[in-house]
Amino acid sequence: MNAYQLLELFGRHAVVLEVDGEKLRCKAPRGFLNDEMLQALKQHKAELIALLSGTDPAAIPRRAVGLTALPLSFSQRQLWFLD
Repeated sequence: MNAYQLLELFGRHAVVLEVDGEKLRCKAPRGFLNDEMLQALKQHKAELIALLSGTDPAAIPRRAVGLTALPLSFSQRQLWFLD
């Protein structure tokens, strides 16, 4: 399990992760954090902190090169016509 999969799993189970400096705080429903989850958190702590604090450049999706403007929908065309 990698850091992205952990974030996805935690999101599905209403687990909140907060970064406080170099500390990672976790608020989870009672009984969710078993030994396996705690070990995964410890193993991926640095990655999770980097992802959540926004310092991981790979986490930012990049815009595709050469992407042109998307076509307008019917409603958008009607609004432009009325204007």
